[in-house]
Amino acid sequence: MMDHPAYVADDGAISPLSAKECREIVGKLGLPPQQARIVELILQDKSDKQIVAAIGLERSTVRTYMNRIFARLGVSDRVGVALCVFRACRQSNCPMLCNTKG
Repeated sequence: MMDHPAYVADDGAISPLSAKECREIVGKLGLPPQQARIVELILQDKSDKQIVAAIGLERSTVRTYMNRIFARLGVSDRVGVALCVFRACRQSNCPMLCNTKG
């Protein structure tokens, strides 16, 4: 595995993926735009409250979207979502997480 810098979002959150890389990998999951945006925020370790503030929806609506994401990806929680993103990254040989050189 290669050493990569962490990326810092505008709000100070630290992520191993840049915003562009995150969008590209999440896009491979085939989620509708609003669900994809929520996955991006989950990957930034945002709480439900922070996600609500970021996208301007009611908490119940965000929870409904999250449950749909979990069902669509066949997972039961945020960790499962992160693992799906990691798998998508591996399948696309994402240089950020998957060094294909020996």
